[in-house]
Amino acid sequence: MTLSTPTGTPTAEELEAERVRLMADFSITFNGRHYQYGRYRYRLLTDAVTHAQRERARISGAEVPPLPVAPAPNHAEYRLMTSRGVTYEDGFYRLGDFRYGRLADALEYAGIATGHA
Repeated sequence: MTLSTPTGTPTAEELEAERVRLMADFSITFNGRHYQYGRYRYRLLTDAVTHAQRERARISGAEVPPLPVAPAPNHAEYRLMTSRGVTYEDGFYRLGDFRYGRLADALEYAGIATGHA
């Protein structure tokens, strides 16, 4: 029995089954707010899965494609990020030892680290 609609769009049941499968395959948990893979937290499941896939590839010695370069911040973004301790280096946003492909993620974790989330 298939749960797909006549248009080929996955149903809510299929999407939930895929979410559960990915979380089980990559040992990702969800606490109601964040997905967690290892010691890292993510707002989106896709980000957690991408990290898990890269980690598995790195451990297995497989070729890991380079991360896409993040766009440079505009003036307003630059002021906001510097007020939270986020920097932009080599095409990535950085917060401490961690790098992010999106400014929003770096700012979110800066807020969590300072208790301003």
